[in-house]
Amino acid sequence: MTAISIATVLYNTRTDLVNRLVQNIYNVMEKFDQVDYYLINNSPENENLSEYLKKYDQSSKVTVIPAETNRGFGAGNNLVLKYLRSDYHFVVNPDVIIKDSEQIELMVNFMNNHPECGLLSPLMKFPNGEVQHLFKKRATVFDMALRFVRIPGFEKRRQQFVNLPDGYTSIHEAENVSGSFGSMIFGVDGELHRRHFCIKKRHITSVLQSSRRNQLKAR
Repeated sequence: MTAISIATVLYNTRTDLVNRLVQNIYNVMEKFDQVDYYLINNSPENENLSEYLKKYDQSSKVTVIPAETNRGFGAGNNLVLKYLRSDYHFVVNPDVIIKDSEQIELMVNFMNNHPECGLLSPLMKFPNGEVQHLFKKRATVFDMALRFVRIPGFEKRRQQFVNLPDGYTSIHEAENVSGSFGSMIFGVDGELHRRHFCIKKRHITSVLQSSRRNQLKAR
């Protein structure tokens, strides 16, 4: 049976959102025998959140990792490295809701069937069902500027940057992804570097030159 680990970095996250997320993870991972879930508290000065997380102290399914100080999202994720024993590791933001267990099985089966793939990102949607355009090409400074300033005559380039119009209906190799990855890739150079979580969203794919990079677009 495939072993799964999940990490969520919390920063002043509302306790009701934490509870919703944990319950969602419990539900969608119920078909897997080995699941390790890590909650990284990146806001140790938040007494309300720290106190709330104590409820998981006796849990065999959830491990709370308190950061001594907030050093950022990448550094927070690095705190799980010494605990990992999984085949696949998921990075899940606290505002994410996974539809059902079928989505997890779909991703795991894809990775099992494509050992040459080191990194995978699923299709993401807003609560209203609208697709989030997270499948981006490698950005130039000009492309980043176009995200915030609409310059007449460059709409086609804006769309191409996020792989519109047909980038969200099938599987593609990706230059940049938001999502999950095999734990064997997670440990290639020992850690996730903070530079891969800056505003430009340059993820660890940029240092995995020898790996094929695919993006799973689940329907």
